[in-house]
Amino acid sequence: MKRTLSLVLMCICLQQFVTAQQYVPQYFAKQEMEQDLVFLHQKLANVHPKFLNKDFAKEWQEKYNLLFGHLPDSISKVESFVALSKLLSEVDDDHTALYFPYSTRINYMKNGGLSMPFSIRVRNNKLYINEYFAEQAVNGIAGAELLSINSIDSKQLLHDVRVLAGNKNGTSGDKSVERLFAMCYWMLYGETKQYELKIAGFNSAVLCKAVTNDKYFQLKNKLYPPKEEKSFGLQFSENNEFACLKIASFYDTEKLASFLSHAFDSIHENKCGKLIIDVSNNPGGRSSSVDSLLNYLTSKPYSQYSSISVRPSLELKSKYKKSKPDFYKLIADIPVDSLYRITDSLLIQIPRKTNSPFTGKVFVLVNGRSNSAAATFAGTVKRYHLGQIIGEPTGGTIKYYGDFLTFTLPCSGLKFVVSAKEFVQYGNRKLTEGVLPDFILAAQNAKLSEIIFLLKNTINN
Repeated sequence: MKRTLSLVLMCICLQQFVTAQQYVPQYFAKQEMEQDLVFLHQKLANVHPKFLNKDFAKEWQEKYNLLFGHLPDSISKVESFVALSKLLSEVDDDHTALYFPYSTRINYMKNGGLSMPFSIRVRNNKLYINEYFAEQAVNGIAGAELLSINSIDSKQLLHDVRVLAGNKNGTSGDKSVERLFAMCYWMLYGETKQYELKIAGFNSAVLCKAVTNDKYFQLKNKLYPPKEEKSFGLQFSENNEFACLKIASFYDTEKLASFLSHAFDSIHENKCGKLIIDVSNNPGGRSSSVDSLLNYLTSKPYSQYSSISVRPSLELKSKYKKSKPDFYKLIADIPVDSLYRITDSLLIQIPRKTNSPFTGKVFVLVNGRSNSAAATFAGTVKRYHLGQIIGEPTGGTIKYYGDFLTFTLPCSGLKFVVSAKEFVQYGNRKLTEGVLPDFILAAQNAKLSEIIFLLKNTINN
């Protein structure tokens, strides 16, 4: 009897253990999803400048009504994220979007979930296999163009993942698409135990099994050990003719300012007359970081933007009353359903004096992944003739929306951001394109010596 009881208890414990190791989706009732939708609608309509346009607001409202009227009785957090992301993508500003629910994906992977054993690279609106770490090796697959996964065309895949990554039209670069690809695929198409890959140049489909969380990192770290990526770097060419500043992002103003102080002292000591500032693949960051770099390139007043239009919503006023009291005074009495336009005359910055200002020739290297603040920096350099822009047109557009407010949906807990300002920067007369380079130069991921060679053979230095 005791033995039987022990076996029963053991079975119960084992069953509970097994259950604990299985992913259990989080579900919400229809009424909860409705509350989230109403809250989302309210914040978008109150905060985003686009919603002052009646035609746009009406068109977006129709899509909102369609989703609201076809909600199921119960919806998972993943399904909710997908549905709301599609709705938010209709705002189409590359900033207004949902934060990706990493905790949901982590919960799935740590409780028996499976993932694709490869990563993706996006180039020229096409998908490529970046890293391939399936248990069965396939020669020549890394770097090859991906045509489809499980019969889903790569163009459709790219579009669908861009929507979830908050980058519907790809105008702000695809770095987030690459980072989120496996997770978005799971959210869109469900769990997959085997991937059938159609690869350009391969006569037959490549089959690879999905891998568990532990196996994923075991294989990936073995074949592609993680590399330390530095935010900033300084290099010198032979004879110190060129100095090259690599700025990977403009997010950390304090660290960038410290780095620039030492870097320009070193450039001055080495008597470099030509400076390459590489902001290719730079996703952007803070305008204050851009100012810290421009301090070394000019002593004359400048503006980063042609204009900024602010939607002075109650939400923005509440935030600025505490965080930016001087700016709050400008918008405190402006009606919430209007745009307060600030022109370049009010946006003028006076450069701070530095110990080692640079007075030589400046070349700014950009590509399609130079976004947001990186593109703004390039546009400012071009507008004030501080240097020459080299490379490819930047990502994003001359007119864009940003400086967002963050909110949390009341039921699902998903976080989302809404742009509160409309920016117009420099660098191109067409508002729907990025900053145009002065010289086209295909130098993505090139070494300093290669960039210098291309410069010398492209531009009369």
